[in-house]
Amino acid sequence: MLCKTIVSKKYWYLLLLTGAVSLVVGTVWAITNKGELNGGPAMLIGMFTGLGAVLFIFSAIRLAYMAAVSPVKLKKEEIKFRDERNIQITRLSLSASGVAATLAFAVLACIFFWLGYIIPAFCLLGAMWLQVLVTVIAHRVYNAKM
Repeated sequence: MLCKTIVSKKYWYLLLLTGAVSLVVGTVWAITNKGELNGGPAMLIGMFTGLGAVLFIFSAIRLAYMAAVSPVKLKKEEIKFRDERNIQITRLSLSASGVAATLAFAVLACIFFWLGYIIPAFCLLGAMWLQVLVTVIAHRVYNAKM
């Protein structure tokens, strides 16, 4: 589970590489197709470039931090991260965000139906029901394990 693991340097290097590839692909794609794409494809190119830049910068900052900080301080952070109180806080906040997302999907679906945007409304309803289904399945799996 996310709340019980500490992320290693391998993860940050993989994220750095993923960000660099996404940034380069988005930039090259935008340069080679300049002026030819409108609307959705142009926004997709921007999303690739922006996501790649964010992943690259965040992972570079984290790797620089891990290189600059002493191993003792990193070990203290890992112990604090694995503390039961922090794990419980993370689980509660993830649960609250899941409920908020489900409610937001439902409200947006209603708004899209009201505005006559049927396909986006059904996409949101599908995402909402997928989230509910994952919650039910995860509850049964974790209930059986504990």
